[in-house]
Amino acid sequence: MEDKKDSFDLCYRIAKSKIPKIQEQYIHYNPIGQDIYNLATEINNEIVAIHDVALFNVFNDIDYYAVVGLTPIWLRNAGHSGESCISKEVFERLVKLNNNRLTNKFLYYHDLEALVNSVQNRFSIITDMINRLYLYLSPTLIYKIQDYDEVIFTRDFHVHAILNTIIVNTLSCCDILTKLCFELGNIQSISYDNYPKSKSKDILYSQSKRLPEELKKDQTLFSQPSPIVVRQFEALRNEIIHNGTLDFDYSVYYGNKGEDIYTWIFSPDFNESGYLSSYNARRKFYSDASKTFNTLLPSMLIEFMTLSLTTLTLIKQTYYADYFESTKDKVKFINEIHNWYKTYFDILKENGEGNDDN
Repeated sequence: MEDKKDSFDLCYRIAKSKIPKIQEQYIHYNPIGQDIYNLATEINNEIVAIHDVALFNVFNDIDYYAVVGLTPIWLRNAGHSGESCISKEVFERLVKLNNNRLTNKFLYYHDLEALVNSVQNRFSIITDMINRLYLYLSPTLIYKIQDYDEVIFTRDFHVHAILNTIIVNTLSCCDILTKLCFELGNIQSISYDNYPKSKSKDILYSQSKRLPEELKKDQTLFSQPSPIVVRQFEALRNEIIHNGTLDFDYSVYYGNKGEDIYTWIFSPDFNESGYLSSYNARRKFYSDASKTFNTLLPSMLIEFMTLSLTTLTLIKQTYYADYFESTKDKVKFINEIHNWYKTYFDILKENGEGNDDN
């Protein structure tokens, strides 16, 4: 009976411990978390600079800032954001009725901007999710599994959802950066006689071998062969999306040592190439009880983010362009600017709509 009481007490304390407490964020109180935060800040700064790289490459003969304050909402947000509530059919008509060099440059630039924003957003999600993960998991595990007084596990979909979100968004950064490099690498050959089609529509990280050699430097995401940490994230992402889950039961483990409770998720084995150790359909082997995502994930993120920072700096340098300035462009393109609004309101009238949100 004493054993059952002890087990009940542990389960009760675990239930209480599973409720996240208001506390300082992991990226501020933990030294490894601080490294992640510092890298995230540097990465964000480089992405801001790459916004300008894309902008200056597209607007190499038009002063963007002389005109952008006069652009309607649909030119940037239609098809990219709920800020422009128009249909695909209306957008298509607007594109055809405004088929000129200025309009097509804005349309294409905002498509590039969407790619850059996507990378920026994913790193923000990763940083936020790592904070959320360590509301539940213990950042530091100081005992071997055999040294705990008792160990149990529970099923926790929420914690695994946070972990999955980090993994998926990390690898997604590689896909989007590959697309962005394909666009920037072909930008000088783009014609703005019509709305340019994306060059990278079907491009993913797996095709990064097709990128220019100057982007495949060591210590970058595009080095050949791909870095082991990228392969590790790729293996985990593929397992989550294509093959199932990382765990039969979404297990989270709890061990108590006296009054202290520690929480962890085990990490599966990787082979020397960075892929999951596998046999037939079995791809999650747990041969080492000391390997947990608690300690493995932050070190993987630091390595991945360091590679990302170097890659972003290289992209910025490779596709550097000067800003074209001509304050007269506001007057030069007055007809095109006027037509953006005229065509929009003409279509609204045809459809019997009174919404003036352009």
